Amino acid sequence: MKQTKYTFILFLFALTLSLSATTANAQDSGQSKQENPDKIRIVNVTAASPVIDGAENEFTVEIEYTLESMDEGSMAIGFNVIESGGFRMMTRKKVKKGTNFITLKAKVIPKDWKENGDFSVLANLSPYPLPQARYTPMAGTTMIIDFAQ
Repeated sequence: MKQTKYTFILFLFALTLSLSATTANAQDSGQSKQENPDKIRIVNVTAASPVIDGAENEFTVEIEYTLESMDEGSMAIGFNVIESGGFRMMTRKKVKKGTNFITLKAKVIPKDWKENGDFSVLANLSPYPLPQARYTPMAGTTMIIDFAQ
């Protein structure tokens, strides 16, 4: 009987310790996401001509960014021209630490995804130079591009 009581107390202690560690890790994970100082915003997207499904067009994308986590970064734009949920990165340019604006251009053949999604541009801020292995951008955002009526 005593053995069972001690085993139960030990089990409760281990469970409490485990839950405390899990809670601490969840809080740390949430804090690191909130503390990301790098930010990106698409200010404007313009097309050289009316946007028509399947017709090549040149897009000019104006971006405001804040890069604080490192001295240099890589700003890129891509478009979902191959599949509605994936983006092909078309243009990339090195940027410096601080808050600034940048304009990137790319020639693209727009794709009307109809009910499967919207034609969009993705802008992201990544490390510079780009890592050889798979990486996660430090900041990113998308904007829907409307087709001509």
